[in-house]
Amino acid sequence: MEKKSSLLLSYIKQGVKIFLAIFIFFFLLKLIFNVSVTNVVFFFGEKLDTDAYNHTNILLMGIGGGTHDGADLTDTMLIASIDQESKITSLFSLPRDVFVKVKDIGNNFGGEKVNAVYAYSKAYYKDSEKALDITKNAVEEMMGIPIHYYAKIDFSGFEKMINSIGGIDVYVDTTLDDPMYPKAGTTGYELLHVDAGWHHMDGSLALKYARSRQTTSVFDRDKRQRQIINAIKDKVLNKKESFDESKIENIFLSLKNNIETNLATREIITLVKIASEMGNAQVIKSYEFSDDPSLCGGWLVPGDKELFGGAYVLIPAGNKYTHMQKTVDFVLNNAKLTHKDYRIQILNGTIYPAATKLKSLFDRYCLNVVRFGNAKTNTVKKTTYYIKDTVDKDFVNLLQELIPGKTSNAIPIEYTEPPFQSNADILIEIGTDYFENPIKDPYDEYAALLYQREQEEKAKQQAALQNETATKPATTGKTPAPKPVKK
Repeated sequence: MEKKSSLLLSYIKQGVKIFLAIFIFFFLLKLIFNVSVTNVVFFFGEKLDTDAYNHTNILLMGIGGGTHDGADLTDTMLIASIDQESKITSLFSLPRDVFVKVKDIGNNFGGEKVNAVYAYSKAYYKDSEKALDITKNAVEEMMGIPIHYYAKIDFSGFEKMINSIGGIDVYVDTTLDDPMYPKAGTTGYELLHVDAGWHHMDGSLALKYARSRQTTSVFDRDKRQRQIINAIKDKVLNKKESFDESKIENIFLSLKNNIETNLATREIITLVKIASEMGNAQVIKSYEFSDDPSLCGGWLVPGDKELFGGAYVLIPAGNKYTHMQKTVDFVLNNAKLTHKDYRIQILNGTIYPAATKLKSLFDRYCLNVVRFGNAKTNTVKKTTYYIKDTVDKDFVNLLQELIPGKTSNAIPIEYTEPPFQSNADILIEIGTDYFENPIKDPYDEYAALLYQREQEEKAKQQAALQNETATKPATTGKTPAPKPVKK
């Protein structure tokens, strides 16, 4: 019996370690209110809420808290999607400035920046739990997926957590210089300087590294935050590190007042079990939305400040979430397919331009295009997918939702030789049938809008110039006669 109990305890400890590694260990704090980690084995878990893909989606939020400026702004927002079947956890960063639709919080724009939804809702309703639900609902509408749970942690808790595991090791790609980093406890600033290379960071430095944005973009900051998460994972899963149950329990106790979540105790126990089943082989994939149309998730554009009270916001190109939600469908709902990172070659078999545009669209859908160009002929009528035997047919079905076409395992001999030869797993030969219902690029609409605004601005300037000319007094070119001098 003692041996069995020891095995169960070991099982739970391993589960907790994995859980710590993906940041979801924050949620285990609720165990402290009712039960210690060492007694978890005496409880039965409760089935987690899941979507149609058997995924559990959790919204992770970080706030300043305390006396920090903008204490309730959720400047860190991540969705962790756990695929219980494939053992993959996908992390999706939400830029703080992206505009989301929100009702009934007293604003005039029909929504807010996503990082302000919790703060405004809490101020409006005087209810943190209601504000978290409103935030969750807003993210659901934007992402097109159900958010089953949420967890919010403040800066103090973040620092405590990093310090409690003995700090983390982070590789800094580019030297970071931020002379305007908010100085704690003051309204002033301090210089944050982090050289490129490896650094062992304590909680204070890790927080500064994750928060800094004055001299870099919000997308750079999102990338650094994901670096921190992966560094936590590497530290906790390091076999040389010792995290026994008493140390883990002390971590949770130190964070007790810094976390708010809607996970019930028994749901947390289930998460521990799932994490332990995943083991060290668990895969963590990271994604983000951005305003760069050449990158995965690059569907955002700056909104017109005149429409948003002068504020800088990011909105989806084309003013619809359609393509953002399709990207989420690819990388979260179908993680077990897209994480295989199949290599794709796009060849245009028509006289109309297509390959470059499709390559750009596929990049934004987070698909791996290794080559694009013209096909062997420009008279192809039917779009065809030439696929290797190793490719999962379900992945091809996903692609066919974007571009319908027939499939074949018989790759034409011409496409196995230069210049078509490549290491692609899938070759898409575009036919004229594609243009019957092509993918509409929302950036085309955005470019047209910018051109329209540019023309309108030129027209205004021209009208102003003409008006100025018309109101000037006419001149004859003659020198006026001198006025008589009074004596």
